[in-house]
Amino acid sequence: MAAAANPFFGLFTPEGRAVLEKAAERRTFKAGALLFPEAGTADGVYVIEGGEVELFASGAVIGVVEAGKFFGELGVLTEVPRTVGARALGEVETLFIPTAVVRGVLEGEPGKTALAFLRRTVGYLKDANERFASEHLRKGKLELVGEMARSIIHDFRNPLGTVDLVASLLTEKHDDPQTQASCKSVHRQVERMAGMLQDLLDFASGEVTLDLRPVRIDDLLQEVRDSTASRLRHSGATLKLVAEPFVCMMDDRRILRSLENLIQNSIQAFAGKPGAVTLSATARGGRLEISVTDDGPGIPPEVSGTLFEPFVSHGKGPKSGLGLSVVKRVVEAHGGGVEARSLPEGGTHITLSLPLVSAAGQDGRTLAPEVPVKKTGPRPTQPI
Repeated sequence: MAAAANPFFGLFTPEGRAVLEKAAERRTFKAGALLFPEAGTADGVYVIEGGEVELFASGAVIGVVEAGKFFGELGVLTEVPRTVGARALGEVETLFIPTAVVRGVLEGEPGKTALAFLRRTVGYLKDANERFASEHLRKGKLELVGEMARSIIHDFRNPLGTVDLVASLLTEKHDDPQTQASCKSVHRQVERMAGMLQDLLDFASGEVTLDLRPVRIDDLLQEVRDSTASRLRHSGATLKLVAEPFVCMMDDRRILRSLENLIQNSIQAFAGKPGAVTLSATARGGRLEISVTDDGPGIPPEVSGTLFEPFVSHGKGPKSGLGLSVVKRVVEAHGGGVEARSLPEGGTHITLSLPLVSAAGQDGRTLAPEVPVKKTGPRPTQPI
């Protein structure tokens, strides 16, 4: 982007613009690099030519500045230390203009330039205040969710253990296929409930503990089919599996629950009407891609941009708005990512993309720098 094309330079007269362009110093920052810290000296204005910069205060992100915009003028105007910090989200190309130059040009500019700066600053403060308030509200909600999850886990541990024990006793005393299948289902649902509560607790705490082990992908998808069979049958929906028989290191319990969550969302989207869901897995470019595709109404436009954010929900019925946020956190803990889109012909397509790591290659693996992760695996397993 040419310097003159940036809105910052457009605020000034041709004479002032020429001085600023001459004084501009090109600076490049790598991903994660700090442009300036909180309470740092307001040494100049940054004009972004490429990339994005994250603005933060008190540990909370309060804004993202994209290419074609500028920031740092607040400190130049107020002559006080900066109230926010700035960090490069990816590689960032900027033009840096020192404070003394900006102030010198401003003093010789007409009043409309100062007014334009003031409008820009007021708009920035309004956006930052709204985002800051939203972030603190979100943190407060997550703390409440964490307290609730801890309380539920404590209160439910004994009843769940009792249910599981009774199912085990029934399995030992009755060897008929129907009882065995029913007790197996009870065991699976007890494990699922305990796992869901732990997922919720981990999400609220911000730390995900992965229990990594070699998993055969086609077996995992078959287990998803078995665990969702009752819900699919009662809803009138169908599930088709498409999977290649390869092995990958993962926390299969967490991925299982994530896929169950996505299928449940598809069932809810069908709103009582028959629908079709396809669960597929394939290896592509060194990554494992697990996709859930349905022929429902697609992603509602009003939530398409915030689908994986906490407390976002749509439609009727009681919902926490945390399901997809938990899915995203689990996948990121594996070093992967999640993508969701509506299909042109109707329906929703969600893909979990994970590093395709074999059992032999796990030692060289780096997991999710954005999410604190503990590795406890692989646990002992039978050869596959």
